[in-house]
Amino acid sequence: NGATHSIEFCGGTHADRTGDIGLFKIVAEEAVSKGVRRVTGVASQAAIEHVQKLDKTLVETAAALSVKPDDAAERAAAMRDEIKKLKKQLASGAGGASFDASAIAADLVTKAEGAVMVAKVAAPSDDALRSVIDAVKSKQPSYAVLLASPGEEKVSIVAGVSDDLIKQGLKAGDWVRDVAKACGGGGGGRPNLAQAGGRDPSKVGAALEVARAFASDKLA
Repeated sequence: NGATHSIEFCGGTHADRTGDIGLFKIVAEEAVSKGVRRVTGVASQAAIEHVQKLDKTLVETAAALSVKPDDAAERAAAMRDEIKKLKKQLASGAGGASFDASAIAADLVTKAEGAVMVAKVAAPSDDALRSVIDAVKSKQPSYAVLLASPGEEKVSIVAGVSDDLIKQGLKAGDWVRDVAKACGGGGGGRPNLAQAGGRDPSKVGAALEVARAFASDKLA
């Protein structure tokens, strides 16, 4: 009949007014027996501390993923999908077994006319791209590297910048964000290391030109 019914129940704790309870946060819900479920919550200062702990965990997780807290869930989902893909590649005998980060880094350093290195690299994963940046870092102290790896449906972009060039104005997070826009994507991260993704592999060439121009402008 469209009527609204309200049911009140006692949880074992009595309060004179709802203001005494303050913030209330449900932290768990589970089945106890057939037709019976248990809801566990925290209130007042305990609820505040619980939310603060969750916020701290989110910030730390986002930092580990090199993204903003709002993008942590999306990045984690992307990493999960990437791991599934790599497992399939390993199961089929494919993957990055022949990927030589040190050799690629050596080639980049040899061909570079300065500290800035921008290149398209066929890599099996974002981790592989980061390993190239680590290899470049071990070969020369001053560097600004941006690598793009186009796949069938996306472009993986990773950049690393040394502290001296960060001080001059080139930050990896800003760099990859600008480049990703050129191929229909987005991303970001820390000034010294960041990653992004593009949705249009056909535009990777134009995106790399944007990368070179961006670095040249910041380091002029």
